[in-house]
Amino acid sequence: MNISPGTLRLAEPAASTSSRLLADAVMASLAAFFSTRDHRPSAEHWHALRAIAETMEDMADGVAESKVFLSSVDPGGGKTQTVAHFARALVASAAHQNTGMVICVGRLAEAEALVAALDVPRDRLAVLTSRDSTNALGGAPVDDAQVLITTQQRVEKATADGRAFNDTVSFFYRGAPRAVRVWDEAWLPGRAATLGQDDLLFLVKLIRPMSSAFADHLLSFSASLGKQADGALVDVPDFEGEHGVALEEVLAAAIGSDSALRDDQQNAAVALRLMSGQSVRCAHDGPGGSALLTYTDHLPEDLRPLLVLDASGRVRDTYRQIEQHRGGLVRLPAIVKDYSPLTIYSWRTGGSKTAFAAKTPGAARLTDHIAATIASKPAEDWLVVIHRRSGKVGDVEHQIRRALPVPVTGRLRFLPWGQHMATNDFADVPNVILAGTLFMAPSYYRALTHMVQAVPVANGAVSHADIIQTQRGENANLVLQAVCRGRVRKSDGPRCLPMTAYIIAAARSGIPNDLPAIFPGAKVLPWGPQDAPKGNVKKALDYVRVEMGRGAQWVPHSAICKAIGLDRSNCRARVLRSAQWQTGTADLGLVVARGPGRGFGLRRTNVVG
Repeated sequence: MNISPGTLRLAEPAASTSSRLLADAVMASLAAFFSTRDHRPSAEHWHALRAIAETMEDMADGVAESKVFLSSVDPGGGKTQTVAHFARALVASAAHQNTGMVICVGRLAEAEALVAALDVPRDRLAVLTSRDSTNALGGAPVDDAQVLITTQQRVEKATADGRAFNDTVSFFYRGAPRAVRVWDEAWLPGRAATLGQDDLLFLVKLIRPMSSAFADHLLSFSASLGKQADGALVDVPDFEGEHGVALEEVLAAAIGSDSALRDDQQNAAVALRLMSGQSVRCAHDGPGGSALLTYTDHLPEDLRPLLVLDASGRVRDTYRQIEQHRGGLVRLPAIVKDYSPLTIYSWRTGGSKTAFAAKTPGAARLTDHIAATIASKPAEDWLVVIHRRSGKVGDVEHQIRRALPVPVTGRLRFLPWGQHMATNDFADVPNVILAGTLFMAPSYYRALTHMVQAVPVANGAVSHADIIQTQRGENANLVLQAVCRGRVRKSDGPRCLPMTAYIIAAARSGIPNDLPAIFPGAKVLPWGPQDAPKGNVKKALDYVRVEMGRGAQWVPHSAICKAIGLDRSNCRARVLRSAQWQTGTADLGLVVARGPGRGFGLRRTNVVG
């Protein structure tokens, strides 16, 4: 995935030799726009942007294949601007006055930002979301607006009952389906659903006011879930049918109460409704207990042709698995920046929400070192991406600010995970810190892998290797998007602009080892306290290196413990559970796995678990 800096050259967009009036107009207006923004794409970059414009033109002319067209241009590369300039060209084209366009975004804030970027006449634009103030940004009724901005969730809900997209009148333009269809950011053909024991307990409290019998049934089912083996097939009772209570009504009542539900709580009710009366799989989520998992295909096939703009398309493994198992996906020319002007400092330690738990020594160690790093460059601006404050996570922003002088804090900007995408507000910031990263429960990655491979959970299991690849791809997406909020968004030919990033991520997440692939050409250096292994951990790592050097593919834990003279109990407590052991084995490219017998050990792998 590395890019040779010498192979790319600056160039102006070339016009197509064929009749491409819309695409030619888009490229000409883009060139003028980029010149005002000091953005100088390479020849290959222009080629990728032109592919986006030509795909939309094919849709407008009714000649595009019924497929998903994936454009993977790194963040800041101009994908959204290409769509905006195409919308203007479409509206201005006399030959396309009856051709409608719909752009589906993931968040309300993105819909509002897109209105400004499009800059089309208000009487040709409509916005259709759940928020009236956002909808008011459009100036035409949906059916009479040539360009429609809506949310992905709106499309999913409108077609949830199996309705075809081409039959969904609420999205029509002048009585017909819109021909140009754009999906901004990540696309999946379905929804991965998981339901943990804690989720079930929350639902018990939610349901009891409506049906004590339903609540008691759910409580006993939650208790039985903890006894299921990992990977077991579980028959979920038809709770709604047995108790005559619709989960949709329960959910509506709770949302309408004074204490609005969090997203995860709403998702739990939706997941239970989806799983009721179905056979689903059980997964063990470690400290999180057991969880149920399944998936559903929730987007209609006739939404295609569809243009998907996902900057993380090159690092997400879900697209590879969709290509391999489902088909129907076409990759447009991708652009990977040369990140050689980027320096990344990697601190190989836990950065999950648990690591930032309120009022713990571990959290203080993290925030104190972050503050010390910021203090080392007091005259520069900083963006820090942090976990939201919650019952588990402390006030990370406050802890960092309180450790710094007031003049320095004035140069700090904070962005919570979940808002780390689709914003250009920090594109001139030269220093970005990822104070940990987001991780989903293991059951989610398993359900997601089932879904992208179209393997019903009742039919069997997907491979552990594929699940790990799915997780690594999702981790890479988070890191790429968050780091690219800063100055590396901008380009000087094939290269990003100079920037420094600091990333907290445990070795076992795979993120530290994947940084060179996520940011080709970047310099990756250690950050944070880098304590060398010593004592029993060092002895154990030395033993494993020797065994692997002899060609061993698997080294049992029992042999490791014996080699360093510890019984299994002490070995597990002092070595196998230590952070240095997990970091050291991950650096060796090893993961924990079951061996030929019933015991566990370390095996070679191309993935990191």
